[in-house]
Amino acid sequence: MPPSKKKKTEEEKREWEESLQMAVIESKSQTRPNNSKIARKYGHYRSALAYRLDGGLPRKQAHESQQVLSGKQEILFLRQVQAADHEHVGLTACEMQEFAQDILDALGIDHHVGDNWPYNMLERHPWIRMLSGKPTDQNRTYGVSLAGIEVFFQRYEDAVTRYKVEAVNIWNMDETGIFIHQIGKKRVAGDSSKKSTNVKSGNSKEITTVVEAISAAGERIRYPLSIFKSKTLMTNQISDDEKLEWAYAVSYKGWNTGDHFEQWVRKIFIPFTAPKNSQDYRILIMDNHATHYSEELKSVLKDARVIPIYLPPHCSHLMQPLDVGVFKPVKDHYRKLVARYFDRHATHVVPKDKFIEFWIGSRNLRMTKENISSGFRKSGLWPIDKQMVLENPELTKKNAIVSDENAPLYDSSDSNLCINGVSGVVYPEESSKPTERNIRAKERVRNREIQLRDQTIAQKDNIIRTLSRKLESKENPPSKGPKKKVCSMDNGEIKTSQEVQPRSKKLKQDMEKKMAKTQKREPLGDKTNTS
Repeated sequence: MPPSKKKKTEEEKREWEESLQMAVIESKSQTRPNNSKIARKYGHYRSALAYRLDGGLPRKQAHESQQVLSGKQEILFLRQVQAADHEHVGLTACEMQEFAQDILDALGIDHHVGDNWPYNMLERHPWIRMLSGKPTDQNRTYGVSLAGIEVFFQRYEDAVTRYKVEAVNIWNMDETGIFIHQIGKKRVAGDSSKKSTNVKSGNSKEITTVVEAISAAGERIRYPLSIFKSKTLMTNQISDDEKLEWAYAVSYKGWNTGDHFEQWVRKIFIPFTAPKNSQDYRILIMDNHATHYSEELKSVLKDARVIPIYLPPHCSHLMQPLDVGVFKPVKDHYRKLVARYFDRHATHVVPKDKFIEFWIGSRNLRMTKENISSGFRKSGLWPIDKQMVLENPELTKKNAIVSDENAPLYDSSDSNLCINGVSGVVYPEESSKPTERNIRAKERVRNREIQLRDQTIAQKDNIIRTLSRKLESKENPPSKGPKKKVCSMDNGEIKTSQEVQPRSKKLKQDMEKKMAKTQKREPLGDKTNTS
């Protein structure tokens, strides 16, 4: 049967060429072949088979002399493109065009490379295609130490084996920032005569921090923690839905601090992840941020039989289960809920109580056992498999050269998280070295000085915020109705929804009654003198 006149896809072209090659092989294997019958068997014309038997070349090879680069030169060219991608410096179509022009100039060939040449060349080689570029921090590209990863997995596996820690008792915690304003859409439908179009976006750039924890058994912690940018907890920040289990905290910048983390461990993690057997050990995996370590916290974890394990520097995108397989699907669904809310309401900022409802809804739908288990598996933490990280395409060849020579190993004295000289595993029966304690003490003093400086800056910023509040209110109108302070929260204090909802509910009821009385009160101007 003759081939269809419809334009074939690359896969159909490949199958067509393979079947023709099979027809050529069968014809050559017979003493007196019937080429018409063989051609019909493989779905080709007899003339096409005869052309190949007479030494004819496939279309790509036949027109190779007309290409800007020969077949071998194109393959070598694409190998360089692939190598650039592995080094996280991928070439754009324009750069590929300039690269090919430089090659022709070096070979002394007087030929101009057209603008469409990169795309036509990629059609001939489907194993390379144009991708969307994602900005990556340079530290994540070249700051990963392969030797550090090897040491980490050695100590991590030793801790799991020594203390017989099961999957249900291996936990990972991480915090992520969530925008509560409208985010501009990346691709929208519009007039084809325009190259781009404008989309609405909120003026406020406020971020709320959410702290989550998951286990290697596919479980998630009962209470997620949100840290709002505020001085006190207000009624408009608390959801009225009593079924939503949530933990509240406030801070000046909306970020997680050492005090918040210690309170989270004491009030959320330890009681709500307790093993059935009180003698069993738990493991808490987290990044090596300074807020995740202190002498007081170490003592609390030791008493609760929790072994803290700190990931190597700049490895969160490779070894943090929440980053690898959980946060992205949850955030994608959260953005859909937010976009739907903006379409139905004339606002560009999510109310704090609605933010909680949206995150809980996305969490329940996307933070599934399958996604959690996938995050632990891809990060190599459960089942324990360091090759999942070492063979990750995110790692570049320069990691082995640049990082291992210049990046400090885990036994460096300038890292306040590298306990006992080797790795980020804090064993319960071991104590810190005196030199390391001194270093950490100096670090705490420096942090206090920074905190005092931030407080001074905050007082000055108060005046600026007061003056700019009127301008911001035009773009982001405040939530309807008054609000009142529910409670003061100092020193990283955390409260659960069961603790704050009763008082918040009573305050809201009192405000509603007061507003109702005000509306019923007869205005003074309506009174007339009847005398």
